[in-house]
Amino acid sequence: MLLDYDVALEDDFQQFIKQIPAPVRALLDSADPVARHQRQAVYTLFGIPGQPATMTPLVEALAMVSTLDTPSFAPTPTINDLALSKAHAYASQYLLQQFIRMVSHTTMLPSANRHELLTAAQSLPLANLNRLRLNFNQRERIADFLKDTKDRPAKLTSLSGYLAACLAGPDPAICGLARAIGESVGIVLTILTDVQVTQ
Repeated sequence: MLLDYDVALEDDFQQFIKQIPAPVRALLDSADPVARHQRQAVYTLFGIPGQPATMTPLVEALAMVSTLDTPSFAPTPTINDLALSKAHAYASQYLLQQFIRMVSHTTMLPSANRHELLTAAQSLPLANLNRLRLNFNQRERIADFLKDTKDRPAKLTSLSGYLAACLAGPDPAICGLARAIGESVGIVLTILTDVQVTQ
């Protein structure tokens, strides 16, 4: 791991998971704890220790949306695969609505920051759609890989940095810088993970 994360963030995440209805919670075992800890490390880097915990699971809710409704498919799906795919789609819709509700009702962020988070969340399903198209066509260039990395895993890492910086202070320049650094860290970590998996 590149950075250490505040263990309290993991506790906040686990508390958030416990509040999710059981049918949705039962589908969440495919979440990647390494990627979550990397996002938590970026959040720790830009955040203030002891910040109120209510906002820390926001980005993780988006990550779970992407994990549940993956841009992949089985070549010959069984009835069970199809049913599970629909269950994942419904669960991801629930989590996305939770994200929107949490962002919309918070008083901890100015409206410009809330708007930025909602806009970023809206772009993630489109990024998954583009990834699905690449998977289906089975053609991917390096430029496609980099764009997909930037649009999906790196976007989540960038939002962790952005959210932490915005909660720490309202300076838009610092929030933007935290977002850019988080994105760069997310790209590097994704490339490193992919290299390790393919070796």
